[in-house]
Amino acid sequence: MADALGCEADLLQAYEAGHVRVSPVGLTEIARLFQIPVVWFFVGFAAPQGDGERDRSKDRATKLSASEERIADEHLAMLAQEFGKIRDPSTRVMLIDMARHLAQRFTQ
Repeated sequence: MADALGCEADLLQAYEAGHVRVSPVGLTEIARLFQIPVVWFFVGFAAPQGDGERDRSKDRATKLSASEERIADEHLAMLAQEFGKIRDPSTRVMLIDMARHLAQRFTQ
């Protein structure tokens, strides 16, 4: 895997151990290598349909109080502000892709 990514095996071990964070570009390359969407690293693959378990995140999102809604709106504004600071186009594309997958997962 290190050869395929063009890095040292020690770096991969550091990633796996959580000693070093994978850069957005590195994460994109790992996803490409394994032919999976980048968002998988953040949410995993969806559970099979009909497995009997309810998605607790969906339930929680529908039960926000007014103050929680206000805080969520403030966080959304902060997210947009921080997103605007990202200058690397590949990182922006990766984050947009992740947001689309999350939106699809939690609005179905």
